[in-house]
Amino acid sequence: MDKEPRPKRHDTADEMVVALGKFVWNFNRLDNRLDYVLGVLLNPEDIALGEIVGSALMFNNKRMLIKALVAHRLPTREDYREFDSKLKEVNEIRNDLVHGEQWFDLEGNLKQRRSRPMSDKGYNPKHMEHSPEEVLQWAEVAYVLEMEVWKFFRSEEAVQPNWQEGSREGELGKAPMIQLSKWYPWDQRGAFPEMNKRGVYVLTTSKRALKSKPASLPRSVIYIGAVYGKTKNLRDRLGQFHRSAQKGKSNHAGGRTYFRKDFDPTFRDIFFSVIPSELTGQQINTAWILQLERMLIWEYTSKYGELPKCNSN
Repeated sequence: MDKEPRPKRHDTADEMVVALGKFVWNFNRLDNRLDYVLGVLLNPEDIALGEIVGSALMFNNKRMLIKALVAHRLPTREDYREFDSKLKEVNEIRNDLVHGEQWFDLEGNLKQRRSRPMSDKGYNPKHMEHSPEEVLQWAEVAYVLEMEVWKFFRSEEAVQPNWQEGSREGELGKAPMIQLSKWYPWDQRGAFPEMNKRGVYVLTTSKRALKSKPASLPRSVIYIGAVYGKTKNLRDRLGQFHRSAQKGKSNHAGGRTYFRKDFDPTFRDIFFSVIPSELTGQQINTAWILQLERMLIWEYTSKYGELPKCNSN
C-alpha cells in the first residue's frame, strides 16, 4: 500500500522557528515596557500601577490608552505619533505571525495565512509572505522600539515625579532630571565642581579624548556606580575606586575587578561622567540614587546583553 505523500523537510522551517522565537522574545519585552510607560503616565510615584492596569489589557488597547494619555499629559510632544504608528505596525505583524498558520506544500514551499472572522463576504483568510529574514528584521524593529520608547519617557520632564514641599525630609522641589555630565579625564576627578555631592557615576575607556555629554551609554562603559549612605561624596568614591584598582584591595568591588582584569594601570584611557543629586533628605536622596543606578545598569545590559566589565553580578 502506497504511503500518502508528505511535505518535504526544508531548512526554512528551522530558520523560521529561530526567527519567530527572537521576534516573540523582543515583542514581549516591548509589551512589558508599555506597562512601565502606563505607570509613568498614570502616576510617576507608583509605577506598579502600570503593571496592574497593563496586565488586563491587550497590546493594542495599551497602545491606544498610552496615545490618549500622552495627548493629555504631553500635548506638545506631537512626535509621539511616530512611535504610535510603529507600535501599531509591529503589533499587526505580531498578530500575523503568532496567530497565522504556516506549513510547507509537497514541493517544500513555505505557505502562510491568517484566518479572519467570517463576515457577509464569507470566509476571507489573509495570505502572507514573511520570510525568516523578514521576521528577523521585525524582531530588530521591536527591540529598537522598546529602547526608543524607554528613552522617550525616561527623559520627559513632564512625567517625572514631583516631590511636594513640606515633607518631613525637607523642601525637595521637583525630582532631578536624568542627564549625565560631559566626560572628564580621570586625572580631573578632583576638579569637577559638583564632586562634593552624592549621585551616580559612569566610567568608560577611550583611546581618544572625550568631551561631549554622552547621548547614550557606549559599549566601552566599564562601570556604573552610586554614592549614597556613609560615603561622603563622588570625589571620595572615585578615590576609593582608584586605590582599589591600583592595588586590588580596599573597599571598592569595581576597583578590585579593574585590577584583576588588567586594565590600564595608568588610567590614561579612563573617563568619567556623573549625575550629582540635588535632593535633600537622606532617605529620598538614597532612593533616587539607587533607582537611577539600576536604570542605567538596565539600559546598558538590555542594549549589550551583558553587565559593564567591572560591575559584579
